[in-house]
Amino acid sequence: MVFSFLKDKFSKKEEKSYDDITDLTVKNLDVGFIFDYETETWQVTAKNRYETDEGEYFEMEIKSSSDVCFLEPGDEDLHTWLITKKIPIGKIGGNVRAHIKKEQDPPDTITYDGVEYYLDASTDGHFFKDCEGEGDPFISWNFLDDSEKKQITIEQWGETEFEASTGLEVEEFRFMNILPASK
Repeated sequence: MVFSFLKDKFSKKEEKSYDDITDLTVKNLDVGFIFDYETETWQVTAKNRYETDEGEYFEMEIKSSSDVCFLEPGDEDLHTWLITKKIPIGKIGGNVRAHIKKEQDPPDTITYDGVEYYLDASTDGHFFKDCEGEGDPFISWNFLDDSEKKQITIEQWGETEFEASTGLEVEEFRFMNILPASK
């Protein structure tokens, strides 16, 4: 009987309760939440986890009626978040994929949409889709523009699979009308 109680207690996902939904912030976002950003309403459709040498962080897939993006923490001291959107790696100037395959690293400078980006950091780790499973290994390189507000991230998955995304750092206060998932 005690075993049954413990099994039930630990096998069920805890449901979070939000007594005061007027006090929700972007830090509270979870799957199913909706919020307003810019002129659109967005819904959190997935939550993924990354483990790197620098630590662990979460990324949320968010969808509006016209777009799919990703949201992750930015600079905590500045209360910013990073909104990213996947782009074709072939749209980045030069043949970045071939450069990485040959040199095991990207070039120091890349160009996308007429803007130059400079290599800022690299990391490797594991990606956990929906925060589950064993995790897929990856390597990523971050590039920043002169303003350090825009970024390009190139990720390598295995020997030949690459993804790229463009991102913009935005202030936390720009996320409004946050509501929890309906039950």
